[in-house]
Amino acid sequence: MTLSDESPMGPVEVLSTPESPDERPARGTRSRALLPWAAITALALAAAAIWTVHARTSADKPLPPLVTLPAECVGPSQASMAKYMPQAGKLTSDAAGGSSSPREALSCRSRELWTALDGSGVVSRLLLIHVRMHGGAGGIAEARSMYQQEWRTLAQASTLGDLGRDLDQHAPEQVPGIGDEAFISYATFSIGGDGGAHESMTVRTQNTDITVAVQGVQYPRDPNGEIRRDKAVPLGEAGLREAVMAFTRDVTSSLAKCEPCRRS
Repeated sequence: MTLSDESPMGPVEVLSTPESPDERPARGTRSRALLPWAAITALALAAAAIWTVHARTSADKPLPPLVTLPAECVGPSQASMAKYMPQAGKLTSDAAGGSSSPREALSCRSRELWTALDGSGVVSRLLLIHVRMHGGAGGIAEARSMYQQEWRTLAQASTLGDLGRDLDQHAPEQVPGIGDEAFISYATFSIGGDGGAHESMTVRTQNTDITVAVQGVQYPRDPNGEIRRDKAVPLGEAGLREAVMAFTRDVTSSLAKCEPCRRS
């Protein structure tokens, strides 16, 4: 937004000085005339202060925990998908939560195959989303316990080093500003000679755990244009991290806006 150079108050009127003592206002007239305006200004400032406190209190009031998950997949925004996985297919559900009510688990995925890069290679990505809601009086404690267990598992794996080049897990890193608590972690892996990278982010918001992950690999082409799967290169951490954080913010925001999910 561009701010205008024009004064928001408009033209300024300059008061002239009386030409003779007779034209001057009587002593005390100016002060008495300003008293009502001073009172109005004070009341306006007081009202504004009360409104600000009320607005801040309303904004800081936490939403009630979820009582069910949405029936459909909760995925990233179209803008995020267009930026980070432009050729990805439709987000599909793994039906992890079944048809039970309340719905306590949701698992979705989307795959992007053989997207051409600016160079001579192609890239393949897989988006995975898993949401778990913990109901009942102990739901928040259960969600916190599950979050902490995920953290411990990745932290322990990161101390084991390169497991025969099958997995190289980086230590998880806390990320502020998303949910009640969140961490992100990067790993490279090799399965059957076909390797890749895996970036995941886990968020706890009240009684719900959210995990969003993207797996990615880049393949070069030979002089004949054939994809060399045996020359797979894991996607770098920086690009995957940016994508995963954007996707996770979208999913967390969508769940927060699900009003039917909070009605008992």
